[in-house]
Amino acid sequence: MNVKTFEAFSMKDAVAAVRREFGPDAVILNSKEKIAADGKGKLIQVTAAAPTSTRKGGSVINERNDDDLREVVEYIKSVEKRMDGMLTTIATRENLQAVESGMEELKSLVLETLRQKCGGIQEGMKEPIQRIYHALKTTGLDDVHLVALCRHLENVKVRESQDADGDFYEIYREEAAKWLLKRVKIAPLWTEVAGAPVIQVFVGTTGVGKSSSVVKLASHLSRKQKRKVLLVSFDNVRLAASEQMRVYAKVLGVEFEQIEDAMDLSSILSRHSYVDVVLVDTAGRSPKRSQKMEDLLALKSLNLPLEFHLVMPATEKEEQLDRTIRAFSRLGLSSLIFTKLDETWSYGELFNLMNRWSLPLSYFGIGQNVPEDLERATRERVVERLVGM
Repeated sequence: MNVKTFEAFSMKDAVAAVRREFGPDAVILNSKEKIAADGKGKLIQVTAAAPTSTRKGGSVINERNDDDLREVVEYIKSVEKRMDGMLTTIATRENLQAVESGMEELKSLVLETLRQKCGGIQEGMKEPIQRIYHALKTTGLDDVHLVALCRHLENVKVRESQDADGDFYEIYREEAAKWLLKRVKIAPLWTEVAGAPVIQVFVGTTGVGKSSSVVKLASHLSRKQKRKVLLVSFDNVRLAASEQMRVYAKVLGVEFEQIEDAMDLSSILSRHSYVDVVLVDTAGRSPKRSQKMEDLLALKSLNLPLEFHLVMPATEKEEQLDRTIRAFSRLGLSSLIFTKLDETWSYGELFNLMNRWSLPLSYFGIGQNVPEDLERATRERVVERLVGM
């Protein structure tokens, strides 16, 4: 087989040159643009090969020229090297979230620089907008969002007739609520894939209320939505963790399985093909130890429709929550679930994290009672706690 490179000012001319040389059955291996030798304009460079077989009396006789084969092998190797280089520069789903986080950090740095140069965010701000600014600041909403919101409120046009007292505070507060509502991300409801169950995997650090959240969800799905639920315990770290989950499953009247290895999940699903939803409870992992993620990454590598949900306590400091999300983002998270909302006032930090990592909210844990103290996350719930409406 003969391989040759052709150059022309257009793809049409390059292909014509290939056909003149090798005929209409030529195989184009590669094409790219290059700068012309004189530096003016661009050329199309096409690498093509002659047909690898000829016909005689209706039979195909393959060419077996060793030199040609070696030439093709070397060319393929060069293409593979270029592809490997491209893959290292392409952002995957997992590290896209890390890139977004870095962008938010850059925004914060720019904001701090502007604050130092311009004398503060509140300079020249209307009094009712300042009140909203201070109220939201106490909830933990960061300055990136506060500045954008206050700029929006400054551009809102109000009429004297809208507020009898001429205060305009309530008008601005309603506008702030609308602005915040548009920026709260809520995960879509879980829907079954035709002929396959929805597989939801819950991950997080130790002691965040992950297992209780799974049990509450199992109860809600089986009793209120009448869906067939399978509880799976993938926790071989905590003593008797699987047995505790087995007892919960028996009380709720749902199916239960325990797995020791990620590969076991496929065989379990084949035995429970009739279920609608599979809830997988995993052992708590420290975000400081990346090697502890290996079994979760093994789950992710399975050819199954898995979704990972990160469970975190709303009472934790934002900096720690941010690092937790960064550690678990390798899994390609689908949503955030916050527990202990009944113990915190800092809804602003939830808003910050959700937007910083572009991750939607799915559920809120609001107490210890099973299954009552779990609610579907809503935009209204978040904004209500932020602006007190």
